[in-house]
Amino acid sequence: MKKFLVGFGAFLIIAGGVGIIQHYSLVFQTFKDEQEMYSGQSLSMVLMQSTYGLDPYIKCIISGGAFIAFSLFLSEFRNRNQLTLELIQKISNAPHSDSEVIVARETNQEEFKAPQESKEDQYTSSVDEEKDGRFYWKG
Repeated sequence: MKKFLVGFGAFLIIAGGVGIIQHYSLVFQTFKDEQEMYSGQSLSMVLMQSTYGLDPYIKCIISGGAFIAFSLFLSEFRNRNQLTLELIQKISNAPHSDSEVIVARETNQEEFKAPQESKEDQYTSSVDEEKDGRFYWKG
């Protein structure tokens, strides 16, 4: 796919360049042939008037460059994916003992464990602090 994109992009760039050269050579040749009839116009004015016909060739050059840039992006993206896969494999194959993992899990669970109180304890402790007939839940 990458070779096709690079080849097609290079073809479009070359076709655009050849088209521009051919366009200007035809304009210059026509100007030389008709210079005797229209002696009042200068070559710079004719070349400036003919620049509007260059749009298809310029678009070919731009699209060819875009194809080549896209193929380079795909190759870099593939390299990035390969490096990420290698990193994941290295991390998963890192030497560690199972006891270390179990101890680490237990310490994490102990750190994040919330204090457990029963609902009865929560309501009874709030009843003791009741002053104006309201129940407060300590949760």
